Amino acid sequence: MCFMYLTNPFSLPNLDFPLESGGNASKVLLPSGVEELAQLGIRFRNIVPDSFRLASGALVVSSQTERTLKSARAFISKFFDEEVPITEDSERLRFFAYCTNYIEGIRKNKTVRSEYYKFRDGAAMNRVLAEVISDYNLENMNLTTDDLSDIHKMAGHEVAAMKPQSPLPGWVRLFRPGHLYVLEYLSDLKQYWTKANPFPINYEQVCPLWGAIMEDLLKAATHDRDLLVAQQHGGGGGGDRGAEGDSSVSQPHRRSVFWFGHAETLLPLVIKLGLFNESVATESGGGEHLMASGFESRLRRLRLEDLPVHNLFRSSHIIPFAGNIAFLLFHCPEAGEEPSLDHYCVEVRLNEQVVEIIPELRDAPRPLRLPRLLDFFKACLPTTYNQAALCDRRTPSYSP
Repeated sequence: MCFMYLTNPFSLPNLDFPLESGGNASKVLLPSGVEELAQLGIRFRNIVPDSFRLASGALVVSSQTERTLKSARAFISKFFDEEVPITEDSERLRFFAYCTNYIEGIRKNKTVRSEYYKFRDGAAMNRVLAEVISDYNLENMNLTTDDLSDIHKMAGHEVAAMKPQSPLPGWVRLFRPGHLYVLEYLSDLKQYWTKANPFPINYEQVCPLWGAIMEDLLKAATHDRDLLVAQQHGGGGGGDRGAEGDSSVSQPHRRSVFWFGHAETLLPLVIKLGLFNESVATESGGGEHLMASGFESRLRRLRLEDLPVHNLFRSSHIIPFAGNIAFLLFHCPEAGEEPSLDHYCVEVRLNEQVVEIIPELRDAPRPLRLPRLLDFFKACLPTTYNQAALCDRRTPSYSP
């Protein structure tokens, strides 16, 4: 009802409420989204060797939703020189839809979101509600704080759909600038308690995907190392290292693997890597879970020139539209040493910025060596991870 009323041009003559996102933004990739993914493909293409642009040795995987498939097509159309088929794998990319304990214990459990409800019904949100009603004489609309949350979500979709140089839509202009921080915090509370650190199942369920990524890194490094060993011992044949035909060389592995999923795919993976953990105290603040009472503390910690703060959970910075994470494998040899898996390093880029994962290993030598990463996350590897134990066996109820 609220949206129908606000889109009536006679209701608020000074504001325009477009629906460029089509009203079903969760299911359709907008033209602006296609362009964003295409540009992302170009930027990644520019940071890798030419051989990575070939279809041979590449794998592209997507969930079965049309939006992610379209995202994959837009990206690969600019990254590769040739057409690349897309493999569908929803069980890994939509793991959250296959984990019964998560669905029953977190998604359907309102007590998990108690901090969200406290903030929604608290002083900050009600102050925003009163000011919006007062600013636009909306006393007769019976607006609620839930309505404000919905309008804020619509504002995000409409901003994403904006054409260059377009004026801000009424969905945004309805709010004062300070209101947006309040509404963002409300959204963060829901994301944090249902997808981040408070409950291990939120991020442990990403293991099927993260384990597959690590396995690909290991296979690629093993193959490259075997080529180097064969080359040093006079191996012949073709291949990049000149020893592809040697029988001691492991089977050729993919140069690049791309996974196309959802915000609900990326966020738990980022959390699993140890990033943006509010419960860890640092010089930047933090030290407890995100709480309804923590809004003023959040405002004090926001320093735009310093973001992203590594223990500041701000979902708009972690999973923006076209949010992405890349694991780049490098050969980092040590002079005079025999080829070894210890000579392979992993660089992680979140939204195209290099980040240091695994805070527990902050004092470990950098760049991060592949064996160190594999050992730290060994419980997620396919040979170790037990999906049934995490997702299917009955567990105690979750509560803050």
